[in-house]
Amino acid sequence: MEKTESIRCPLCNSTDEKYLFSKEGFKVVQCNKCELVYINPRLKAKVLEKLYNINEISPEPYYEKNISQDFKNFSRRLKLIQKHREKPGKLLDIGCNIGTLMKVAEENGWETVGVEFNKSAAAFGRKRFGLEILDRDFMKVKFKPSFFDVVVMNDVIEHVTDPVATLKEVRRILKKGGVLFMSTPNIDAFLPKITRSKWLHLKPNEHLIFFTPKTIKILLDKTGFEMKGWQSIGRVRSLETMLFKSQSYSKIPYTMSKIIPVKIKESLSFYIDPRDEMAVFAVKK
Repeated sequence: MEKTESIRCPLCNSTDEKYLFSKEGFKVVQCNKCELVYINPRLKAKVLEKLYNINEISPEPYYEKNISQDFKNFSRRLKLIQKHREKPGKLLDIGCNIGTLMKVAEENGWETVGVEFNKSAAAFGRKRFGLEILDRDFMKVKFKPSFFDVVVMNDVIEHVTDPVATLKEVRRILKKGGVLFMSTPNIDAFLPKITRSKWLHLKPNEHLIFFTPKTIKILLDKTGFEMKGWQSIGRVRSLETMLFKSQSYSKIPYTMSKIIPVKIKESLSFYIDPRDEMAVFAVKK
């Protein structure tokens, strides 16, 4: 079976694109019409689904390992969400993995439901936190219309094969004036401009699309949302995780850090914001 497919622009359906550079055998291109950056050709949906379920993409063990840090991350993000929707209500977390944000939200009075491709991650969240997590494709669930007050998509929109259809479905299940919160890498930031193919978030086997504030607004306008704003957003991570991920840019820091016991590096956590990810807030028109 052929593993890859050639596509039109996922945002405007144009075939007019220019080549930017390559990474791991994948071409990174930019649409000449709407300026969206995406992978073309890309892995097919069935191939991607398999990679999620063997933990090659968004691996469950990574999120289990970072539960304590993610409680801090998602407490910060929930506070941002509550600036746009102060009163707790029904919250859907799409691509929730093990459900750490859902657990934080429930502790703050929200009713939550999660959807997660990775069956083992969903099972972990159900068992560990007692959460309602559906282990299937969000587009196949078919929730009731106008049901949720908030929909969260943390590090998700860059993974989907059809962002327009996905957000149209999100709009359908949100109540009037309901809030959509997304976080996603920002390819227009300084770091990706100087690191190009070495950029940490350039993972062409899973990150299919790379947005900017301009292209994310085009997507929201196209799907019936009003963009309320965006801001850079960071996260809390252990020193061990930060050093491990820094290998995208240079292997020297991680190699030198091996003289420090792993337990010490894992016990030290910091909030870091390289300003190459953005939090996006929108409401259903």
